[in-house]
Formats: sequence, structure tokens, C-alpha cells
Amino acid sequence: MWEETGDSVTLLCLTASSGVPLYCRSRGGAVKQQLPFSVIGSLNGVHMFGSNLDALLTAACTENTRVVWKVFHNSITLIVLSSDEGASDFSLGRLLENVFNAMVLVLGLEELVNARNIERLKKDLKACYRLVDSFLEPGKCSADLTHYVECAVVPSRAILQE
Repeated sequence: MWEETGDSVTLLCLTASSGVPLYCRSRGGAVKQQLPFSVIGSLNGVHMFGSNLDALLTAACTENTRVVWKVFHNSITLIVLSSDEGASDFSLGRLLENVFNAMVLVLGLEELVNARNIERLKKDLKACYRLVDSFLEPGKCSADLTHYVECAVVPSRAILQE
């Protein structure tokens, strides 16, 4: 099927009603590549199948990849796949919330929720790519955005006393 290598993260954005891919962003791994449509369709299909049976599928984990789904305002579905060993469901869920909020910041909630023309929405979402990509990069200073505490661990306290 599809293998994540190294510490890679792939983010999918789809319409919630029809599952049409709006964009796919990734970082890490050997090669930056677009996911095959069959993989995108399978990931969305599993989530939609569960929701039709009133089962909420929020996360799944294989031996080397963690997958988290989240639907926003019944209009946008975000899916993140991470092969980073330190990734948790909480941190990936926070990533999805930050990505959606970035989309709202750039386009507005009304535009995302009531999208009439999917092709126009895809084009408009390109303005979000740089901000979304910044969320995918590890080690960026983003404590204000992610509500995490940033800290540095040093091997000796003498360094801090100087």
C-alpha cells in the first residue's frame, strides 16, 4: 500500500460530504510525493463508513504510522499520517486544529463551510500552503500557536549559571 519512511508527516484536506481531495501537504521521508488517490479514498472511506454507523473514528495506529481524522463544521475533513515515533494523538489532533484555524484565518469560515465551487476553493486554499507547511516543520518556535511549553534541557547547570 503506502509506506512512510523516517519521521514524515502527511496532511490531507478533503471535503467532508464528497471526499474530494482539496490538497495534500507533506514533509520528511525520502521523497515528497502525492498520495495515490486509492490511499486517500481508503482513508476517507473508512472514516465515512464509521460515521454512517454512528461510530466516531478519530485515530488509528499501525506498527510504523499513526493516523488521525477530524471533521470541521461538517464541511472539511483533515487527515494526518505521521511516522514520527514521538507523535501522539493529542499532538496530531492539535496539528489538525491549527491547520483548520489557519485556513479560517486566510479564507474565512463562511467560505470554507459554504463552498459552492470546489475548484475555486482548491485555488483559494493555495494561499494557506506556507502557513500549513510551517505547522508540519519540526523544531519551529510555535509555542504560542500550539499551546505547548518550550523548554531546553542542558547536560550541565553550569551553562545556565554563566
